[in-house]
Amino acid sequence: MSLRNLLRESSEAESEFLDSEHEDTEIPRRIAVPPRGAVLTMRDVRAVRDGRVSLVVVEPQDYTTTVKLTARSARLRDFYPMGPTAGPQTRPRASTVQKAQTGQKKGDRDSVNERTGLRKGQGPACTGTGCDRWWIVNPVLVEWLKARTRWFRE
Repeated sequence: MSLRNLLRESSEAESEFLDSEHEDTEIPRRIAVPPRGAVLTMRDVRAVRDGRVSLVVVEPQDYTTTVKLTARSARLRDFYPMGPTAGPQTRPRASTVQKAQTGQKKGDRDSVNERTGLRKGQGPACTGTGCDRWWIVNPVLVEWLKARTRWFRE
């Protein structure tokens, strides 16, 4: 099955499930949220911007469209609203008090965010006002989509 068909089938299965008598059923996190290995991070975006890699990703909102991100992609502007040399669009930073408590220093790449457990730059790359996450097309994503579709169909 092609990736496009798998994305469409997963979306349709979810819609049918939500429209059915199961609307009050809680969807498990493992089904509702893609695994960390399938989510585009700002570190990935910087690697694309710097020309070290190109990635095939699934665009947010309907999650049925794939696009190849390269250093020349206009889509990079989604992550850098003021142009590729501007800072990334990220979630609001921790307060100064939290930074002081965790010992983080400005520009400290090895610091770990106490709340998320992620190193700086490892958080999800997101766009839009709702911080829509992008998915990387890889075997982890494909397996998750298959499992997700099976869960909604059962």
